[in-house]
Amino acid sequence: MKKVKKIVQIIFLILSIIYIVNFFIHNTESLRVISRIKITDLLIISSLTIVYFLIFSYRFKVVIEKCSKIYTPFWDLFRIFIQARFLNSMIPQLGNLFRGVVLKKKYKISYTNYISAFISFAWMDTSINLLIASIIIFILANKLLIGGYHASLLLLLAFLLISATPLLIHYLLRIISIKYPPISWMQTKLKQVTEISLNNIKDLNYMIKIITLGLLILIRTVTVYYILFNSFGVKPNIYSLVVFYVLFKVSGFIVITPGNIGIQEIAFGFLSKTFGIGMAEGILVSLTARVISTIIIIVGGILFGGLNILKHRKEYEKNLTD
Repeated sequence: MKKVKKIVQIIFLILSIIYIVNFFIHNTESLRVISRIKITDLLIISSLTIVYFLIFSYRFKVVIEKCSKIYTPFWDLFRIFIQARFLNSMIPQLGNLFRGVVLKKKYKISYTNYISAFISFAWMDTSINLLIASIIIFILANKLLIGGYHASLLLLLAFLLISATPLLIHYLLRIISIKYPPISWMQTKLKQVTEISLNNIKDLNYMIKIITLGLLILIRTVTVYYILFNSFGVKPNIYSLVVFYVLFKVSGFIVITPGNIGIQEIAFGFLSKTFGIGMAEGILVSLTARVISTIIIIVGGILFGGLNILKHRKEYEKNLTD
């Protein structure tokens, strides 16, 4: 099954790259906008990307400590975060495995608590961003349509669907009981994960901190997109940048190709075209942001010993099964 999944992902990756290359072959003039980017813009975006990694790491620290009740030093978590991103860029999911093993080995954080933090983080991050985006678009552009439907309403519905998912899963796990040991064990673990996630949202101070950090990440990302579009000679509206941000966040959970390479760029292109900006500009914004982020991750990963971890990756895989 894993082999089939990899083959399908590679096929989609190749098709996406062919589509993008073919697009620029037929729209060669569009590529010239890339030469307009100034060195100062690239330096600002690089700095904001590092800021993003710092905020993201701190936000994960808040979540992991809430789920495990164990203190974790920020700079240690930041280093582990960069190492994990570096490993994921080399071998999909290796970084997530590495992070789980290191947190258990160094801080005695169980895999259940790690998975709880991972899922809780993804769930809250997506839900909060969809809600914030829905409110911003309702206030600034309540007539904005996507596919013939009000954008704010679509985002609100997506928020309600995703935010209700853990509640639904928790309810189903309570009324459905399976005695077969392997499935029963998985059911127990999944129930623990949903319970931790649902209990977390009852803490008002915790939620305020998570929402505030989420807003900072949104502001940072929207700023990066504005700088890039502006470099390409486009003056986008705030609400359109918010929609691009939502697309960026959602693409992290609906993985079609490794890292959604190509898919995200095409999606940005079509969304950009929908807003009347131009497909080329959307593709190039996504591609430029991806390249800058990847370079920083690779450099940071190497500086933090990522190559040595990659060399001994079998040890982390073994630790996971011990």
